[in-house]
Amino acid sequence: EIFGGRPSLALSGAGAIAAAIKSRGTSAQATVLGPDEESAPLTRAVAGELGLPWFVATKVRAGDRNVHVKLPPDCVLRDRDVIIVDDVISTGITIASLTEECRQSGCREIDVYAVHALCPLDTVHKLQRAGVRSVVSSDAIPHPTNGISIADVLADGLHQAGSIRP
Repeated sequence: EIFGGRPSLALSGAGAIAAAIKSRGTSAQATVLGPDEESAPLTRAVAGELGLPWFVATKVRAGDRNVHVKLPPDCVLRDRDVIIVDDVISTGITIASLTEECRQSGCREIDVYAVHALCPLDTVHKLQRAGVRSVVSSDAIPHPTNGISIADVLADGLHQAGSIRP
């Protein structure tokens, strides 16, 4: 038991991320990518709401700051826009590695969307120098990249929690 027998509710930022992507506009030729296996549920949910194909990279970690990701063999990105989605950006190393793979695969633009940005602003600048056009995070944690409101997600969760009985 995570919360000692107390009721809990898991909330997802997928709908809020998809709404933000829709409001900014996206190409029908875009592909949604997750940087690692842990991102699969979020990646699938965002892509499903957008009606776009999605793939998840495989992360190979040789140390805390030595990470490489590999795209699946059937993931063709040439001349496609890429939307990377992840739950948390902390060091940015995994997303930087995925960005490099995307660039080598001939993609057009890369935008990154995250539920939580826990990284210093310098990490965002490094991602932009690596080829990321924009980094957008939710306002769950204050950060200069905040551009996704999760107020509705939290309100819906609180409404649902009102019907949960201990």
